[in-house]
Amino acid sequence: MKILNQPVEMIAHFGPDEYPVPLKFKTSQTTVRISSVLSAQKTKNAGIDAFLFDCIGFINEKECRFSLKYVISRCKWYIFKK
Repeated sequence: MKILNQPVEMIAHFGPDEYPVPLKFKTSQTTVRISSVLSAQKTKNAGIDAFLFDCIGFINEKECRFSLKYVISRCKWYIFKK
């Protein structure tokens, strides 16, 4: 997997449980619908709290695995690895 760390526009569900659930995101090039979240974990890197999600979705009609990161203090989503 290649590290990208690019910001994305995200549609996510924030429910009563601990983790937000990513549903769909948009980059400057494409829109990606997330078909499943394989894992979710809370991390702390350089004092910054974030959630990391390993996901499967369709990019250009191909099924791909990628990682998303949600930085809690900034309320921003990033495509972290692809």
